Amino acid sequence: MGDGPVMGFDYIYQEWINYLRGAEAFIGLPLCFGGTVLMLAGWRLWKIAAVVSLALVGLVLGHMASGATQFDWRWALVGAVVLGAAGAVFSQYAATALGGVVGGMVALFVLRGLGMYGPLQWVAGAVGFAAAMAWAYSYRQQVVAVITSVEGGVLLASGLAVMLPEVPLLYKFFQSMTATSPFMIGFFVLVPTVVGVTLQQADANRSTSKSVQG
Repeated sequence: MGDGPVMGFDYIYQEWINYLRGAEAFIGLPLCFGGTVLMLAGWRLWKIAAVVSLALVGLVLGHMASGATQFDWRWALVGAVVLGAAGAVFSQYAATALGGVVGGMVALFVLRGLGMYGPLQWVAGAVGFAAAMAWAYSYRQQVVAVITSVEGGVLLASGLAVMLPEVPLLYKFFQSMTATSPFMIGFFVLVPTVVGVTLQQADANRSTSKSVQG
């Protein structure tokens, strides 16, 4: 179980990639639309995003609770339902919890990359979780903008990836870029994420200013 959360997220990532590879081009349209909406107005749709985000975390935690070496979808779905429901009821606290999860996962991934496992990995994950949760509590609005922008960036990049094969010239260009530089995949998500955070913060600031003036 020492590598449980990392393996869980790896599995979900691979399943998503496999789905995109077999998806029809028209599937890209709703993915792009949903991604754009999350990028532009994710903070306004936070209750929905909180449910989806915590459900994904629940998938991994459910698998961890099963103790199975292979991904256990039965336990994973139970975890997704439980945390998804918690996100619906306690959406105001979801940003703090998700901020902690991100901090803990970063610590786990870093130590995994350094070849460190066992108790040290879990202690570092707990410290990362606590530190990130404390920060997220103080900067909830920014955390919401980042989380929804990342999710929007993933959906937008996924939608474009599904539709690109219909444009052979562009498809070959992007395929060659990602083949020679795999980090470019992250770059295609990072760009819309930064744009989304910037636009959401500006929108939130305008909304706050109108509320104060009113």
